[in-house]
Amino acid sequence: SLYVAQSSRWWWWGWEPPAMTTAVHRFALDPAGAEPVRYAATGEVVGWVLDQFAMSEHEGHLRVASTEFDWWWNSTPGGEPASRVTVLRDDGAGALVETGAVTGIAPGAQLYGVRFLGDVGYLVTFEMIDPLFTLDLADPTAPRVVGELEVTGYSSYLHPAGDGWLLAVGMEADDQGRVLGLAVSLFDVTDLAAPRLAHRYLLE
Repeated sequence: SLYVAQSSRWWWWGWEPPAMTTAVHRFALDPAGAEPVRYAATGEVVGWVLDQFAMSEHEGHLRVASTEFDWWWNSTPGGEPASRVTVLRDDGAGALVETGAVTGIAPGAQLYGVRFLGDVGYLVTFEMIDPLFTLDLADPTAPRVVGELEVTGYSSYLHPAGDGWLLAVGMEADDQGRVLGLAVSLFDVTDLAAPRLAHRYLLE
């Protein structure tokens, strides 16, 4: 599959608050290359998608991490913004339908980093401090947050670094959110319910 995310902000004209939604389009690909690329299905998730790592297909389900925060106008209609993970499935009739979702993650903070690895997922949000959230995605009908770790700064890139380890690149900050320099962190995620910071290197 090839997935394309289309943010609603591209067709906002200014006479009403922008819709906080992202359209997701699935194109079916033939691994052998014998068949042409085929437009297969479309769906929609609440919020905006951060980057390519915020979307991941696993065993026929697409997981999409999105945040409702409007970073272009710095305001969100209808309440305090939060992040979410939505699970979608191609119903075979042209629609990507939602099978499950976990919502209300870190109200008031933006999504800064995402990584999906098989049945687990990792999210980083940032306002003043950096919560690392761990997710259990084994059941596509009931994704859930299982752990949270608060540390200073934020991570904008997450990378698997061996079994039970997560490498994170971002910025260190003080407890008021003032950036201090580049930070490379190593998280021990062996226990999803209790992630911990094992080491951090700071380049001021």
